[in-house]
Amino acid sequence: MYFAFLAFYTKSLFIPGVIGSIIYVIEQFTLYDLVGIKILNGFTCIVILFYTVAFLEMWKRKQSKLAVLWGQLEFEEEEGVRVDFQGVRRRSPINGDENDLWYSETKRTLTMIIGAAISLLIISMVIGCVLGIFIFRHILIEKNPRMGSNIAALVNAVQIQVFNFVYGQVAVILTNKENHKTQTAYEN
Repeated sequence: MYFAFLAFYTKSLFIPGVIGSIIYVIEQFTLYDLVGIKILNGFTCIVILFYTVAFLEMWKRKQSKLAVLWGQLEFEEEEGVRVDFQGVRRRSPINGDENDLWYSETKRTLTMIIGAAISLLIISMVIGCVLGIFIFRHILIEKNPRMGSNIAALVNAVQIQVFNFVYGQVAVILTNKENHKTQTAYEN
């Protein structure tokens, strides 16, 4: 489904791309008439807004069509228990099955709240680093205008890669701790 979305999205960008190109050409030939450009940009925003809504609706239709074609409707009802799921055996309140595995929703919710707090902490750290890089860049540009911007850009690139790696590892750990019963719930 992911690659189907990418293909659909890429094809759907053609219309906004054409609109943007036309507006760019118009802006270049009007010699930056500020009033005209503001009106044109406002009109473009409205068109893109409606196009975005239409794109989402068209994707929902395409997704439903692909789900039918690929036999993916209601597959979650037939989905088995994940190998990594750790639950307590109990009698199922629905069908009386003695081997039903159960995990407390309260524990899962508490784990998800802790995960959200950790995610907010990491986001705060990223914002702090970005603000620090802006300050660092400003200081460097005052001392050496030529190299200051480049060094700050390099530090920013390293910061992005480090936090991407850290959050990628933390996200997997937090999702595993949530102990979802099915693979679909785990991936969502």
